[in-house]
Amino acid sequence: MSVTLPGWAREMRDLFRTGACAQFILHGNIFDAVPNAGKMLSLKAFLGEVMFPGYDVVLHYDRSRGVRAVKGAEDWGDWLRNALGDELRNQTYLREPGSALELIDRYLLRTINLQALKEPGSAGPRIAVIIDFAEFVVPRGEAVALGGAFSANVVKVLGWANDPSVLHANIVTVLLAEQLHDLNELVAENPHAVALRVPLPGEPEMAEYLQALVAGPMPELAANTDVPMDQLARRLTGLSRVGARRVLALALRNGERITSAWLTRMKKDSIERECAGLLEFIESGFTLDHVAGLEAVRAWLREDTELLRRGKLHA
Repeated sequence: MSVTLPGWAREMRDLFRTGACAQFILHGNIFDAVPNAGKMLSLKAFLGEVMFPGYDVVLHYDRSRGVRAVKGAEDWGDWLRNALGDELRNQTYLREPGSALELIDRYLLRTINLQALKEPGSAGPRIAVIIDFAEFVVPRGEAVALGGAFSANVVKVLGWANDPSVLHANIVTVLLAEQLHDLNELVAENPHAVALRVPLPGEPEMAEYLQALVAGPMPELAANTDVPMDQLARRLTGLSRVGARRVLALALRNGERITSAWLTRMKKDSIERECAGLLEFIESGFTLDHVAGLEAVRAWLREDTELLRRGKLHA
């Protein structure tokens, strides 16, 4: 069965298939649910199940849980035992960025060397490495200020993108960071890597998500909203799917009717929360009547305000 991929995923697939890139930086709406065949997956699960289904080994790494093989655990585990021996009991090796990236790098190098020994044209194991919260592994800052350990991390990540043998060995690395500018600039601006923004769902995607909620966990949604379902999707656009579900669940679980005024207030609060304090809506005591001149702009803003009241523009 063919799967309709989001735009960023199609671009990622096409670039890797053509051999143009072996490292991708996904940023933006990375903590949202991604729809796939009637299911809602986390981004990491979507990468493993949809983008890398035929891969032999898929490694996940973040500073909290360390390096984990979500696929190909046997090969990774055997290599790890040979590499660390008794030191394997010390989980610090798998958690701390310096030692964890060093182990991943050695594992990839071993795979590249084994591939070089094979007959020309024969396929080796395909490996995907996904680094979550990459801003804590290769943070923004000058190499001198970051210190030797973080500089080494930057060099390893750059090497995975820049070394053509990595691409030829069917190895792909993916860095996940909500804000691209939080990553080290050498990594974020590396011409051999591709940064892809995962966008918030648009109105059609939000409408599909609402249909999935009504068909699944929220069958009572349509009966508990004063806002028509087509307008509800429009009004929720600007939120993530997770944020939209949080807003709707808050009303349904507390017996609230979803009115236009309630929805506007909750959407404002949700946007402020998802922006982590970087955005705040402020109620002003002034109106457009206090603005001198700019007649055309004032007329345009008044027209948009009226359309918002009627639910014909995104709230």
